[in-house]
Amino acid sequence: MFQLTDFYQKILKKPLPTGCGITCELVNPEIAKLNRFLTESVSCFSYTLVTEGSALVHYDDKITRLAKNDFLIYSPGMMIITVEASDDYRAICLIGDEKTTYEIPYARNLIRASYNHIGTDNDKKLTLTDSDAELMAGRMMEIRSLINSDHIYKTECLYSLYSLFILDLLNIERRFREDRKTQSHAADLFFKFLQLATENFTTHHDINFYADALAITTIYLSRIVKSFSRQTVKNHLDRLLVMEASYLLLSTDLPVSAIAERLHFANPSSFCKFFTRHKLVSPREYRNSCSYNL
Repeated sequence: MFQLTDFYQKILKKPLPTGCGITCELVNPEIAKLNRFLTESVSCFSYTLVTEGSALVHYDDKITRLAKNDFLIYSPGMMIITVEASDDYRAICLIGDEKTTYEIPYARNLIRASYNHIGTDNDKKLTLTDSDAELMAGRMMEIRSLINSDHIYKTECLYSLYSLFILDLLNIERRFREDRKTQSHAADLFFKFLQLATENFTTHHDINFYADALAITTIYLSRIVKSFSRQTVKNHLDRLLVMEASYLLLSTDLPVSAIAERLHFANPSSFCKFFTRHKLVSPREYRNSCSYNL
């Protein structure tokens, strides 16, 4: 997995603008297509807001078309490739590395939403209203302006602005879910599953618990989740577990054995195998490779 500094040096061909793991780029068709050269995922979260034109991206095994006011969250471990972009394509992309993002208050709520598909109907994007798009673009440009300033408290200010950006996005995401809630009984069950998964994934890794809580069969729950997200119940739970494990490895000094116990794995060995399968590095290697001092 690329670290953010490696991504800038090897793909964007320039140094990371700040030393605190937060940056913001203005994207045109040429920059958008640079991710074609990625051979692995990037250890960061990114938030892309399309301001003009359109693009076609292949993200998490799904083709998604992005147009003006569309908002896409990239999560570590995913592969994203820009298939095509119109000549007038323009976007703002805010980027935060994993360690910095996990240290932001409330960030885990947003991350869980992104891992469980922040959009609906198999989509990976949010289509913002004009006012919400203007708000988020303003936040992102404020961060970009600060990055290019000589403010003596730049790092502290960037951290605060990133926190505010995430809170604004959480507010939008919550309204989005309320507005799109239950067009059918199946949709209602899907959203209830997402809520249950977010609240119980550390202690319950099995589909039976969630089916019993929803008073439906495991077969019916599997069918609903697959229909709405193109992912299995296990995929959803695994992503949440990987996110939480990553957070604990980067933001705490807990030994791997304690993290395995907190996430209710049978033993540290099974946790290490699980984490390595998803991150392609061991928990210890991941902790060491992502650690730095703000």
